[in-house]
Amino acid sequence: MDVFEPAIYLYDSHPGGIGFSPVLFHEHSELLSKSARHIAKCQCLDGCPSCVGPMNEIGMRGKEAAQELLKALLVGK
Repeated sequence: MDVFEPAIYLYDSHPGGIGFSPVLFHEHSELLSKSARHIAKCQCLDGCPSCVGPMNEIGMRGKEAAQELLKALLVGK
């Protein structure tokens, strides 16, 4: 049986990254909060490359799924 494990990917768009991984690990709550606000601000209905990624990769309800996942992660904090 296949098991779906939700995941959130945060991309550093700078080639090679900028080396903030250790800092971001310790600031994960703030990072999740800012991600949730970024997605909520986006004008799209179902998700777009600017907020949750390409439609072909995230599906028709990608924005809703990302918001619910972030909400669940933030409630646990």
